[in-house]
Amino acid sequence: MDETAVYLFNHGENAYAYRALGAHERNTGGIRYWEFSVFAPNAVRISVVGDFNSWVPGSHPMAKLDEGVWEAFIP
Repeated sequence: MDETAVYLFNHGENAYAYRALGAHERNTGGIRYWEFSVFAPNAVRISVVGDFNSWVPGSHPMAKLDEGVWEAFIP
């Protein structure tokens, strides 16, 4: 999620936040990956867990962006 989208989201003006938040498959330069973004302003840490990493917490930690948005990129 870019800085403008985060700013607009936090000011209640991003009508298209669903396009950035959640899980989205991406393809950049022929490289496929999943982008995960969540809004969790009070979280200390977040990680993505699932069958792909045997449900091990911390295997794929998310990075905190400004103003409570966290994201991770997983191939």
